[in-house]
Amino acid sequence: MMLKYEGSAEVPASPRRAMEFISDPRQFARALPGYKGRVRMKGEREFEIDLEITVGPLSGDIVLAGTQEKGEREVVYRGKVTGLNSSFDYVLKLEVREAPSGSIIKWNIEGTLSGLVAMVGESVVERVARRIMEEVVEGTKRELSGAAGGI
Repeated sequence: MMLKYEGSAEVPASPRRAMEFISDPRQFARALPGYKGRVRMKGEREFEIDLEITVGPLSGDIVLAGTQEKGEREVVYRGKVTGLNSSFDYVLKLEVREAPSGSIIKWNIEGTLSGLVAMVGESVVERVARRIMEEVVEGTKRELSGAAGGI
């Protein structure tokens, strides 16, 4: 099952601070729903993040693994989420732009979902994926609004 979502969010932080946050998996992990407080770094660019998730009748632990590529105003994460007898191969692109009250983060995620979660049903998966992205946006706003020297 192919999934693709995009959007943008205004955050209360300078472009420099927003970029620092989204380009560091250890910081960005705190904005993810179900974050269990563990990020394992393998060098500077590779990571694994432990999460807990519920998709319809399925719930349990998953691992979000990947690599990060950082540009001047953008970050690209590529990897795989595994767990619940399922996997999601993804590419997440984040771009930071200046805004009057801080920054705008544009995001685009696309990937292929397979396994048990894909069998739950497209409407359930769509609803859960949309909710997860909304929670990531809210978590990012929360983390950046509490950051020292935000704007």
